[in-house]
Amino acid sequence: MAYQLGRILESGFGYQPVAVRVGAEVWDKTKHRYEQEFPIVSVQDMEAIIRKDDLLVANPSFSRHMFGIRIPGKKISYVQHFNSFSLLDGRFDHYVACSKFVQNFLLSTYGISAPAIPPYVEADTAVRSPWTDRAANSVFTYLKGPHNIATLFFDRLKEIVGARAQFVHTVNAMTLSRHDLLEKIAECRFFLSLSPAEGFGLVPLEAMSVGTAVVGLDSFGGRQYFRHMENCAVASYPNIEEVAAHLIMLCQQTKTAMAIAERGQETAGQYTYQRYSDAWTSYFTRTVGLLPISSY
Repeated sequence: MAYQLGRILESGFGYQPVAVRVGAEVWDKTKHRYEQEFPIVSVQDMEAIIRKDDLLVANPSFSRHMFGIRIPGKKISYVQHFNSFSLLDGRFDHYVACSKFVQNFLLSTYGISAPAIPPYVEADTAVRSPWTDRAANSVFTYLKGPHNIATLFFDRLKEIVGARAQFVHTVNAMTLSRHDLLEKIAECRFFLSLSPAEGFGLVPLEAMSVGTAVVGLDSFGGRQYFRHMENCAVASYPNIEEVAAHLIMLCQQTKTAMAIAERGQETAGQYTYQRYSDAWTSYFTRTVGLLPISSY
């Protein structure tokens, strides 16, 4: 999402984006494919070259650097998580939440009033297949977060569900490209999300976009778009037994499951790039005070 903000700032406001690399991380081009590449600098180089007329956009995992009080320029924190930092850098100029849950978290914990601008999904029609053509009771299992929690929950759920579902578990789902991941999800009727905590939860929404019925934990941030028994079947952490009951019920009630998958696809269709771009363009103009190129 930060990459897209760079594109919006470049095309709409004339900025020249630079990506900041953390540590020795390497851009995996097999997983992340971008239309254009930005120059890449280290955190140390960024600190040396940034000036008061520059704009820094960072997620809250950078909080340990305390950029807010140390470096010049305008600083925006796009808070896409609530659990990727121990203490939020409270000295940024602006904060934007990725969901209403994170918005409430910022207000109740730090007294920060921030607008919520959710991420977007782009449906990949190339990996879509009719729900009825998919194997009956087939489940793509998505594990994310603390490995011990996800594994314990998955094992407990399998004990309860037993042979009622055919689990397709891709251990290395996080290493797949977006297209390959959605292709595998679209082979199944159900997407089982066992991520206990996320600021938004993008992958379940992407699963909705390819017509797969989502079952699982709401991960807190997923409450932005989850509507239980309308476009999904979810429970709150740590109620894994409730999740198992939902999966069993949907495996038995095909028409209900199919209707949930269809409404999920409609929900995903509301989270477009255009909506995301328009919201950020408005925010940059009205709140941050940037001048669009068209006004020059």
